Amino acid sequence: MERIEIHPATWKIVLMIAGMIAFVVAGIFMIIYGDSVYEKAIGVIGIVFFGGFGGYALYSRSRGQGKLAILPTGIEIGIPGVNPRVLPWSDIEAFGVNKIGNQEFTTIKLKSYQTWLSGISQEEAAAAVRFFRSLELLGQTTAKVAASNDNDPRAILLMLEETEEVRSLIDILAYNRIQFGAEFQLGWNMRDRGAQEFAEFLEQCRRNSK
Repeated sequence: MERIEIHPATWKIVLMIAGMIAFVVAGIFMIIYGDSVYEKAIGVIGIVFFGGFGGYALYSRSRGQGKLAILPTGIEIGIPGVNPRVLPWSDIEAFGVNKIGNQEFTTIKLKSYQTWLSGISQEEAAAAVRFFRSLELLGQTTAKVAASNDNDPRAILLMLEETEEVRSLIDILAYNRIQFGAEFQLGWNMRDRGAQEFAEFLEQCRRNSK
């Protein structure tokens, strides 16, 4: 089996960028013309999430982070802050599908972290934890803004449970396992087909590698 680079449809990437720009512009308008503190706060959150985190995600992708490739020895995968590295087939317990809101994710559940974590620099590990912490802070802020306008923040707070215990890259993987049922969640930007189809494709690749 040769190396297979996984690329989502170009039109989806273009649509994502257009959507990010639209939400940033909408956030600016809400800050300028919003009638309440709540509307202005939502505008700020929109700019930070779609402009800040969205921009960082695109930058990380240009460096190979957030991309995926299939190799004879396993899956080459990275996360924000950590460059792609090989996850051996033998370290994978199962592939599956998880649904969060309206989005479906292909999941990768692990038996062992050791090989994938080996050789990761302290700088990469620290960058991954900083990114996780930034998302946690944004989530907490969003929950407070929602509560201030009598909206129910429980769905956000549920996802934030146990985040205070996350202090390392291993903690991030363990948190993902507890919250989402698997260490890796592959969104549409890391696949070239539907979530279930991609899970079946990965399983077939694993069988073919034996």
